[in-house]
Order: sequence, then C-alpha cells, then structure tokens
Amino acid sequence: MPSTSAISAASQNNDKELDREQVADEILESRLHVPNTIIKFVLDQTVGAAVNSFMFSFVFAGFQGADFQQAIKISKQDFWGLLSAGWKLWPAISLINFTVVKSVEKRNLVGALAGMVWNVYLSLVSGASSEN
Repeated sequence: MPSTSAISAASQNNDKELDREQVADEILESRLHVPNTIIKFVLDQTVGAAVNSFMFSFVFAGFQGADFQQAIKISKQDFWGLLSAGWKLWPAISLINFTVVKSVEKRNLVGALAGMVWNVYLSLVSGASSEN
C-alpha cells in the first residue's frame, strides 16, 4: 500500500518528495497480508517444489544419457528424497522472503544465495548417485 505521505505527495504533484521516499524505501507501507503469504508459501512448497524436484531429476538423467522412459523411472526414484531434502531448506528461505525481506531486489538476492547453496548440494548428491 502507498504510504500516506506518498499519497499526499502524489496528490500535490511533489515529485521531489516522491523521489526521496522511493530512495529511502518509504513509498510503500509494509503490511504483511497473512492469507496471501500463506497461499504463496503453500504453493511454493507443494506445486513448485514437486515440479522443480521432478524436473531436476528428469533433466539430469537426460544429461547422463538416459532415454525418456529411463529418465522418468530415475525421476520417480529420486523424487521423494529430493523433495524432503528441499523441505529442509526452502521453507525457511520462503518465509524469510515473504515476511522479512521488503524489496524485490533483496528477495532475488536471498533466493539466489539460497539457490547457490542448493545447487552445490544437488551437484554433490547427483555426482554421488551417478558414481553408483
């Protein structure tokens, strides 16, 4: 929601004040919309996690030379292990991003840093499973 001072500055065409508020990150009032946050969190941890886990296994199996049917079989085998491992990291990152981090840029940074940690983990796990 726009802050009351931002609404006032906009109604008076005070561009200088609007610019100052934007730089100070005061142009919007930060209100946590609990139902919206719960919906985003649940979708992220169910649909998003399931699709990402399955697709990672499927694509990685393809990179290792598996045909379509083999990739599906490998993806089904790896699915619950990857999903449960992801649930040890991503819920905390999602909650931090949805509740604490204010700007989109900072949310991208938090997500990218967590993604880097997650990708290191996936590389280690995939490397170990391809050796067996």
